[in-house]
Amino acid sequence: MADGLVISIDAMGGDHAPDIVIDGVEIAARRHPSARFVLHGPKPRLESLLATRPMARDACTIEHTDLVVAMDAKPS
Repeated sequence: MADGLVISIDAMGGDHAPDIVIDGVEIAARRHPSARFVLHGPKPRLESLLATRPMARDACTIEHTDLVVAMDAKPS
């Protein structure tokens, strides 16, 4: 089912991010080994978390950004 599936993820979004996000990617990568993930966030921090989660590390690419959209920012 996950053949060719690529999921783009804001790794810094949500409570307890990015740790909990990377934990979720590790679980998904174990269940769906052919799935791939693109993580968006600060590359050094994401790389250090991925270093301890081998399945996630192998399934991910990182798109570095240090920009943040505040929760109270207007969409316009």
